[in-house]
Amino acid sequence: MIGSSLPSSVVDVMRIIFLMSAGGPTGQGLVFRVLDALDASHSGRILRLRLQSGEAPSIKSLRNAELRATGSDGESCRLRVMGFALFGGKPSNDRLARTGRIDVHIEEIDGGPIGLRWEVTPTGAASRNASPLRSLQRERSPGGSRLNVSRNQSR
Repeated sequence: MIGSSLPSSVVDVMRIIFLMSAGGPTGQGLVFRVLDALDASHSGRILRLRLQSGEAPSIKSLRNAELRATGSDGESCRLRVMGFALFGGKPSNDRLARTGRIDVHIEEIDGGPIGLRWEVTPTGAASRNASPLRSLQRERSPGGSRLNVSRNQSR
């Protein structure tokens, strides 16, 4: 396995880059179903999502991700994940992988309001407010090669 000889932080960064290159911030084939939708107290909405198909993404890859919600009648809404609701417990990668559920605080960019049983999928476009993407570069040094994690200044 590739991760057996690399530090866990490098493996995590490589996994995020793989997921991002697979068609968006959270990968292809990823589908969430809306279990509950409520207005947030100050702005935005809270969506309780259940993973319908695909591998559970990391919590970090969901933050600031741009997603598309689609209703059964063909309605559509673009949304951005602003953060996570804590009333269901602190979100973690382990909890999301184990239960397949996550509560997200979202901003509806266009369309909406999002309703129950809508499907939520990645759009493949990074939010302009998202943190800079990380990339791996292989550098040659006198002692051999090493991986260098650097910030991509693509703003």
